[in-house]
Amino acid sequence: MRRYVVPAIVLAAVGFSVGVLYRFFVNPADQATLANYLRSGFHGAGLALAGWATHLYFTSRSSAWLTRWPLAAELGIRSLAMALVVATVASALQVVLYDQPIQANWLTTDFPRIIAVAFVSRSWSPAPTSSPG
Repeated sequence: MRRYVVPAIVLAAVGFSVGVLYRFFVNPADQATLANYLRSGFHGAGLALAGWATHLYFTSRSSAWLTRWPLAAELGIRSLAMALVVATVASALQVVLYDQPIQANWLTTDFPRIIAVAFVSRSWSPAPTSSPG
């Protein structure tokens, strides 16, 4: 378990940075407050860690059942699971961090961008090492 501590910290820091950059480049200037930057940073860190946790599950022995399925089915299940986890965490963090219900405007404009950034960022993140731990 210790072998995941450093990658988790690095991934959380990268996710936090991506969240802050998202706030800086996408949101209007009137929303540029320290509180909003921190919220966006935590949003990014949470999404990065949730995506990584899902990836870790699918690379663990617990998911060996899935490797017996045809490749197309395996890829479909992995993709669906990742999309559901990222969408659920993005929505939950929106409610928790901003202390307000999800609004239609957020669902149609920000949500698709957040999901896209989460998936692009996830494709750049490092895989965990197999060092003894």
